[in-house]
Amino acid sequence: MAQSTKLWQSIETENYFPELKVSASDLKKYEDQRGILLPSLYKSHLIEKNGGRPVLNSLPTDVPTTWAYDYANVYLIFGLRDEEGILDTDYLVKEWEFPAKKIVIFAMSEDTAFYYFDYSSKNENPSVKIFEPEGNLKGHLVADNYEEFIANLYQEDSYDFSDETDAANLEEQQKWSDTKIFDKYIEEDNLEELLHGIIFYSTSDDYDWVTEKIIDLSKSNHSDIRIRAAELLLDIVEYSSEEVDSKLLMKAIVIYDRDNDPDVKSYMEDIKENMQ
Repeated sequence: MAQSTKLWQSIETENYFPELKVSASDLKKYEDQRGILLPSLYKSHLIEKNGGRPVLNSLPTDVPTTWAYDYANVYLIFGLRDEEGILDTDYLVKEWEFPAKKIVIFAMSEDTAFYYFDYSSKNENPSVKIFEPEGNLKGHLVADNYEEFIANLYQEDSYDFSDETDAANLEEQQKWSDTKIFDKYIEEDNLEELLHGIIFYSTSDDYDWVTEKIIDLSKSNHSDIRIRAAELLLDIVEYSSEEVDSKLLMKAIVIYDRDNDPDVKSYMEDIKENMQ
């Protein structure tokens, strides 16, 4: 893999967008309309070039994505424009049923995963999350802020990863097919393995069992685990609430509603809104 300090591809190699300049005042007007502050570095990037393809096209991840086993593709960074720009955010949130509503979608992958600024718990310095409409990641944290997102980007060499990804996915399926292994990691409070397990079981249709595991995960000392469990609980409430025992679901909601982590609280607010 090759690294670079340059963000945008040159005009000679990338002519994706028609030229559309943006000014600091244009960005300020957008911020005022949404009641948020965009990251300073992101605004600097847009003033330099109002959206386009980055030279650095890959982002390492701690979980498998629809693109590869250990990284995600970054194909396009949005500018302040309507078509494939941040002005598309409200449309995309509705079209793809994003779990979080107070967000700004600022980038996408070649296989149509989206990256967004999450303003659920604050109006500035947002975290960066990924949403895969056709995958398992429905708001997975990939960077604490935009600066970290940019710093982690790299240029991935071009070759076919399909065989590698298929083999890795098969290995994961074989590993997690025995649900007792997940109970073992819950008892150990194994951060790395539990994060992988939560992603894997997020596609299970045994909603009662998954909800029971969500309840078990509430005892974790790792906030990242409880946040991912709360995220999965929101998915169940939004899309599968009729498939799970109502008393069990309510028990999980009550337990996580007591959690003091701000990101967990944000997911619980979304859950309460969905239940009204």
